[in-house]
Amino acid sequence: MRDATVMMASAARAIRSGLWHAHARRRLASSARERAQRELDVRLALSRAVSPTIAAVRSVAAADDGSVSVDLALRSGATPGRDALVSAATSALRALPWVRDTRCLLSLLPPRRASDAGPASLAAVSHVIGVSSCKGGVGKSTVALNLAFALARMGGRVGLLDADIYGPSLPSMVTLPEGALPVVRSSTTKLLRPPEVAGVRVMSFGFIAKGASRGEPAPALVRGPVASTTVQQLAAGTEWGELDVLVVDMPPGTGDIMLTLCQSVGLSGAVVVTTPGKLAAADTAKGLELLHQARVPVLALVENLAYFEEPSTGVRHRLFGRSYARELATSAQLAHGAAAADGGAAAEATEAGGAFELPIDAAMTEALERAQPLVLAAPDSPSARAFARLAGFVTRAAEEGRAAHNERPNVSYRAADGAVVLRYVSGAQEGREYAVPAARLRASARDAVSASQRAAAIATDGAEPLGRARSAAPSGPKSDAAGASVRPLDISPRGNYGVAIRWSDGHQSAIFPYDQIIELAEDEERRAQGQAGAGRALDSGVARAT
Repeated sequence: MRDATVMMASAARAIRSGLWHAHARRRLASSARERAQRELDVRLALSRAVSPTIAAVRSVAAADDGSVSVDLALRSGATPGRDALVSAATSALRALPWVRDTRCLLSLLPPRRASDAGPASLAAVSHVIGVSSCKGGVGKSTVALNLAFALARMGGRVGLLDADIYGPSLPSMVTLPEGALPVVRSSTTKLLRPPEVAGVRVMSFGFIAKGASRGEPAPALVRGPVASTTVQQLAAGTEWGELDVLVVDMPPGTGDIMLTLCQSVGLSGAVVVTTPGKLAAADTAKGLELLHQARVPVLALVENLAYFEEPSTGVRHRLFGRSYARELATSAQLAHGAAAADGGAAAEATEAGGAFELPIDAAMTEALERAQPLVLAAPDSPSARAFARLAGFVTRAAEEGRAAHNERPNVSYRAADGAVVLRYVSGAQEGREYAVPAARLRASARDAVSASQRAAAIATDGAEPLGRARSAAPSGPKSDAAGASVRPLDISPRGNYGVAIRWSDGHQSAIFPYDQIIELAEDEERRAQGQAGAGRALDSGVARAT
């Protein structure tokens, strides 16, 4: 009897234990579901308050007591308005009824290349932004210098490349640390180690030219093709490391060097510098056309020396003529705000559209005389504040334009039918394919003009599409010495607009824009449809005759 009682007691304890554990499991499952739902609520609230182009939600922790901790990972160190970002995220979280306490941390994502074009030394550089002008003497180098250091002041990891071989200005605009010259190579990568100035990695031909370490760099006595190659090697041969932005001070004009940079480094965008007046606007329009043909987005337009403001009255005088910034921004397909005019509100509206005006500022001249960026020498000056706004605008525009870079198609060779295939892997045309027989694409390169001829044509009248063969879409296949057996051996992106192909017959000088490949593919489709229609008509005629 006693044994039976013991057994019954044990069974009862087992049942109670099982019920307790089952209840505990249900409680844990319910708590886990509740936490998962709360984390989902948090992510949804943050998605409404924080733009995904600015920051990613790296982690979320929602406790049972109503406390929430989130980690927002900034996509760029050069992100303006960090306090406002945290405030917006915190307000969104506190709007949730169950939240009692919030903690918002900011971290930084590693640089992620916006473009797969460019050398290996730029693989850890998120954005390469060119600062260009259609002619010299407009303050382009000054804008590039202060843009780079304004980005660094915002917390960005920044580099500055002076790409002007013939007249490098960076050595006279910054003061290098003691012992920075001569520039040395890394023992492991064999790349040049750029000097650093206030956290910005800087490189110029003036730092490596003969006599640079003595402060007497020799002039570059080289022809155009050699100069282009030198600039390309300077960009590719420097150990840039991890950067949010590499600012490239482009050579003035629309020649070979600018074209080479557009093709070789994969620009995320460009900041175009001009001055007031009709003639300057006409020249700038040509530079905008070249960038458009090269598919380099214009992120912002800067009109330097736009006005002089009387310190005592605040009245602005436009000494060099009226502003064309708004018209140029519109032609560059930039969104624009209100027309530029005297007055803060209108100026801010214009800047919101990507057109910035810089005044004639004595502080700028004084800073340059001391070989200092204005944004460091006089950070509270009107021009320095304008550069800060420009830096914030460019950062946002570059990140927002990343999606457009991701929509660039892939080009490959399909051996099964001997076709070069252009395929969109993302964006509105995702999955769309265009196929061109390799022999026909190779034949279209026969009439392609050289890089220098293309640049000259665009600079003259803008009529020649960049890199396009003069007979881009012939009416039918051409007989060509290359023969039907020609095939691509290597296909590599060039800039944002096309690919370079090394062919089995040894040809490798032409660049094939994506538009040209698409035109040829569509022409092939039309010919195939026409032949199919003619075949059906012939069959129908034969059938009626019989």
